[in-house]
Amino acid sequence: MKNWYASSLAVLLVLGSPAWGASASEGLGCLSAGDLSCAIAVRDELVAARPNEIPTLRLQLRVLFREGAYEDAVGVLQALEDR
Repeated sequence: MKNWYASSLAVLLVLGSPAWGASASEGLGCLSAGDLSCAIAVRDELVAARPNEIPTLRLQLRVLFREGAYEDAVGVLQALEDR
C-alpha cells in the first residue's frame, strides 16, 4: 500500500506540473463555468506558447467575443476560416 501511495503521488506531481501548460479545453471549461478571468489567463498562456494552433484560435475567438471585442474576434474567425 505504501508503494502505491508513493507512486501515485509521484505521478500526480509530474502530471500536475505547470510545465505541461494550459489546454484550450481548460479555457473552455472556465467559460462554461462563467469564469472569464480564468479563461483569459488560459488564453493568454496559449497565445504566448502556441498562437497558431486551431484549439488556441477557437478559445481566443470565444474569449474575445465574451469580452465584447467583436472586431478582434472577427479577425480570429477569419484566421480560422483561412486554415
